[in-house]
Amino acid sequence: MDRNQFHQAVIVVGKDAPLPEQFAAQELCRYIQRISGAELPIRTDMEKTEGPRILIGNPDTNRSTAQAFESAHIHFGALDLGEEGFVVRTIGKDLILAGACGRATLYSVYRFLEHLGCRWFAPGELGEVIPEVETVAIGPLDIIEKPSLSYRALMHHLPVTSEHVEWIDWMVKNRLNRLLAPLRVNPNDQPYEQNYEQTKRVLGGEIAKRGMLIEASHHSFTSYWLRKEDYFAEHPDWYALRDGKRVAHQLCLSNPEVIKVMIEKVLDFIKRNPEVDIIGLYADDGQQYCQCDNCRALGSLTDQYVHFVNQVARAVYEKYPQKRISLLAYGEVITPPTREHLFKNLVLSIAGGDAAIIKGWQEKGAKDIYKYEYTLGLGTYADMSFPHDWHRSTAATLREYKRMGLIGAVPQSELGNFYTYALNYYVFARFSWNTEQDIDEVLDDYFKRFYGAAAEAMKAYFTKWGVDTRFNLSQIADPDLELMPYERLLTHDRSLQRAEQLAKEDSEVSARIRKVRLSFEYTKLAWETMHHYSKMLKYKYDGQKEKARTALKQTVESARRLDAFAVKHCNERVFLAAPKPYQRYASSAIHTRALNPFLSERNQKRLLKFIESDNLALGKRATAQSEHPWEGNAMNATDGDPDTAWRSGYEKYWKEYGCREAKYACYPQWLKVDLGEICRINKCILKIPQQGYYHYKLDVSVDGADWITVAEKKDNKVASEQGFSHSYPDIEARFVRVTVTYNSEDTDVRVCELEVYG
Repeated sequence: MDRNQFHQAVIVVGKDAPLPEQFAAQELCRYIQRISGAELPIRTDMEKTEGPRILIGNPDTNRSTAQAFESAHIHFGALDLGEEGFVVRTIGKDLILAGACGRATLYSVYRFLEHLGCRWFAPGELGEVIPEVETVAIGPLDIIEKPSLSYRALMHHLPVTSEHVEWIDWMVKNRLNRLLAPLRVNPNDQPYEQNYEQTKRVLGGEIAKRGMLIEASHHSFTSYWLRKEDYFAEHPDWYALRDGKRVAHQLCLSNPEVIKVMIEKVLDFIKRNPEVDIIGLYADDGQQYCQCDNCRALGSLTDQYVHFVNQVARAVYEKYPQKRISLLAYGEVITPPTREHLFKNLVLSIAGGDAAIIKGWQEKGAKDIYKYEYTLGLGTYADMSFPHDWHRSTAATLREYKRMGLIGAVPQSELGNFYTYALNYYVFARFSWNTEQDIDEVLDDYFKRFYGAAAEAMKAYFTKWGVDTRFNLSQIADPDLELMPYERLLTHDRSLQRAEQLAKEDSEVSARIRKVRLSFEYTKLAWETMHHYSKMLKYKYDGQKEKARTALKQTVESARRLDAFAVKHCNERVFLAAPKPYQRYASSAIHTRALNPFLSERNQKRLLKFIESDNLALGKRATAQSEHPWEGNAMNATDGDPDTAWRSGYEKYWKEYGCREAKYACYPQWLKVDLGEICRINKCILKIPQQGYYHYKLDVSVDGADWITVAEKKDNKVASEQGFSHSYPDIEARFVRVTVTYNSEDTDVRVCELEVYG
């Protein structure tokens, strides 16, 4: 199709074409006009047309496409497109853009536009690269593509993300096919909570016309399905039994009434929301599963969970066989069940876990598994807006998921910090579609087209952060706190300065670089905050209390500057923040969690107390027999913060001792503190979360080899939030160890603080 033919072409779509194909025709018309100024008319397959045509839709939805394939003696079904594949092909004077479904046909349009030079690197107009030419000519085309992974999704927490059509528009243009929308009800009407019904009201039509798939999911047992605010008072037995008391942290998964009500609610949800094809039954976050005899009789915690979800899944299958139910392998239920097999309509989301755990789930009937990831900006965690270049590792990881037989991945993500992680987002989308493409080719195309003359300078900026340069603003009292060298920050600054100079004549590229500049300045301010804080730690451990107080003051002042900067620029889509009316949450999301150690009066007082404290264990190196896979580092027990805790691990411990099938927790579990030198000590205070009571003993040693027991609590039946104090005659020791032999919760061991005095 030459220049003249293309500009004389007519776009033909089926008269009764599905919404995504109608939208595909409109999108093609809109972008061709932006590219060349040509206004191509849109006709239906029932209207007579002459001359070159662009046929939108497959033979089942567009009669003209069917006739074109028939004339070329091509059987569309023989193209092996699967569920989402598409073809971009010229046949005579016709250009055919057709997919296995409406969504795939929309993909074919975007793929053709990519052939013309279009790219969508970020949501909104600033993220688009649309070439401008006087005429468009295309040679013979024969492109066939289908996805490597069938589950290509993003999920979000903040309403501000799902209130902007640019978000899902960018997803579809880069061939992500699914939105994981949270299921929550927020009884206090706080603006940062989100549920699928809200998303549907705002974006339902936009989602439908793009043919996106939807999973309504996330932690939802007591926050959505059986809300504790609605049922706990009247039906406490529906909720978990913990240490002899019913608590509304989790459901009682063996209770027949709970199962019955859950089935009714899920069926009603499907009836009200037929567009949702996967309904998630994620247990609530925070673990704390039921300890009643009936639940325990079902086997391991994972068996209890799977047994419950299986019953709901069977009931759904009987009435809606095309719908699927998802469950989450996470925390205490990450390991595979030992008794239960997954029902055939179940989809498994797994957060964490190695290849052995994934294989174990596959052996228990999990055919469709996707990974729940934290790699695109880390959701709502404290280091969520600091740059890290995970693009190469993301590409390699998705390729490995394909090899392992997984169906895909869904990272926590938000529109609010897109420009800090734009390259990571883009690589995730592109490699979810095609895991086998060349990462260097993708990167070269990204930088050349998005940053033009500044491509090399921006490539130097983005690809030299590394994956280990993030730092967490909520780190407290870590004696080994290390920041990236300041010179390294200056290297990034110089790359940005060079990019800014090279792009000064290009307003659009300059605007993109400005976004990255904001990200860098935020990171630099955070570095300065943590630099002052690290000096405070050094002075504290060197006994220079006055200098430590001064450094704390500098830390607070720097944190305030960072807070003011982030709030000022909270609508720039660089930090995980939200525009008004959600600005209050913007500050809390970034700063109440991340800067709270420095900005809140309570924590400033705690840090002053930390400086003045005579606790010999404060900030000293702590190690443990095991640690929770992704939280609960042993150092939390010596950080001076009662709100953090060491948590014993279970996954590694289970494998080592072969006790996974017997029970959840394995004892004993020990925690050890190295005081750094031999000291005369006479008192220890052990602070434990008030979730159960422990039996334990305290030992001391001068060399870490020979131990002397100085205190023991083996008949305890009391939980104390204030902890337990043990005094004993003066003794020389460098090492102090607590060994927990029993936990009434029969779960992992947690120690908030181990304090040592002399």
